[in-house]
Amino acid sequence: MKNLYTEHKNPDLSHLREIDNPTIGLDFDGVLSSTREHFLNEIENMYNVKINRELHMGSNPVIPQIGKSFGTLIEEIVNHNTDIYSSIPPIKGCSEATNRLKEYYKIKIITHRVHDDWLDNEKLNEVKNLSINWLIDNDIYFDEFVCPTPENKSEIPANVYIDDRKGNIDNVLNKQKNNVGILYIRPHNITDFPWNAWLASSEKQLDIKYVANNDVTQWKIISDSLINCLD
Repeated sequence: MKNLYTEHKNPDLSHLREIDNPTIGLDFDGVLSSTREHFLNEIENMYNVKINRELHMGSNPVIPQIGKSFGTLIEEIVNHNTDIYSSIPPIKGCSEATNRLKEYYKIKIITHRVHDDWLDNEKLNEVKNLSINWLIDNDIYFDEFVCPTPENKSEIPANVYIDDRKGNIDNVLNKQKNNVGILYIRPHNITDFPWNAWLASSEKQLDIKYVANNDVTQWKIISDSLINCLD
């Protein structure tokens, strides 16, 4: 299969074997749950519009039929009903991966859905509790759920960070040279990623678009690589 960005090379992971009890900082939305698609469906139903997914893959696009940004609409929906987080489907492969990785790593959930600048304390606690229950219900292993999460996720100590946002990966890689930043590949980030990030597609020389749309494959490559590097 043709591989885009064949010149990209993954950073070495072998230094992780020298760390006692290494820690993974694990993002939630877009990595464990299909949040973007779920909210887009909700917005379409609320406003009776059809959103072109190809045109709205940016981090916070304005929906032209509505005249509001994707982030603003999410905030309005969550402030009206936090229960929407209970019905988001999990990303395939993440349950199996976290239950393998727990034997080798401590896993911290680090998610901006509990960043304290967009919800009041009551709503923040509701989202936290709903999120924890969702993780348990979907058999996704974690040791710690960080709340509230700072804007800069690198302030939360970890050795490996898995995130689908370029800015978050940039921050953790700039924080410390030995940090590993695994960009979880999604359709919205395949054309703009940190060159020093670790990519599942580069590990197996697979096409990045293929990996972005095959979550089981991506999670298998990530978990295999993080476990095998400790041998």
